[in-house]
Amino acid sequence: DVQNDLTVESDYSTLTINRIKGFVDVVNKSGKIKIKNVEGVQVDGMYSQIDINTVSGKSNKPIKVKSQSGRLDITDATGDLVIDNPYSTMTFKNIKGNVELSSQSAKVSADNITGNWNSKTLYSSLSVSGLSAQNVIISNKSNPVDVELISKPAKVEINNEYGNVHLMLPSGFSGDVRLKATYGSIRSDLPVEVETLAGGAIAIGKVGAGSGSLRI
Repeated sequence: DVQNDLTVESDYSTLTINRIKGFVDVVNKSGKIKIKNVEGVQVDGMYSQIDINTVSGKSNKPIKVKSQSGRLDITDATGDLVIDNPYSTMTFKNIKGNVELSSQSAKVSADNITGNWNSKTLYSSLSVSGLSAQNVIISNKSNPVDVELISKPAKVEINNEYGNVHLMLPSGFSGDVRLKATYGSIRSDLPVEVETLAGGAIAIGKVGAGSGSLRI
């Protein structure tokens, strides 16, 4: 029930922060952090378990989290997410804002995201469902990428080395399509012709007359 901004620095601690009418800035190492009902939040929590719930977005600042080798859960938040969190398990649910994510050797699950998605990961599994975005940019390596879009995007660009990609689009997507598998196969419901190459496949075509772009 603090009626203004709150700053907390407390390593190796358990923090519970609730009902703050302002922006919350937390620094904590190897701790357990629970933050709920705030206007905005920023956390530097290396090796910490972080749970952020119900961010109103009234601070008009991005929700920033920097961590490593912990767990991160963000639920019911309004505002752009800026996440730098390698070697962690992360879940994002009911987010109204763009997502910018950087990670390595992580497990990422997201559901009901309204905003653009931009993630750069390595050796990470990525599962995004209920995504409503104009632009989706994903790069990954050596693990699967699974994305379900529920609105027609303007641009989708996915690059996944040594890993499967599963993309679900809503009906009505229109634009240029380029799909390429250097080692592997391509299966698509889009009206583009798939050509099998030595050890791989490629599909290039145009769907409808729209200006969208789909590259995998």
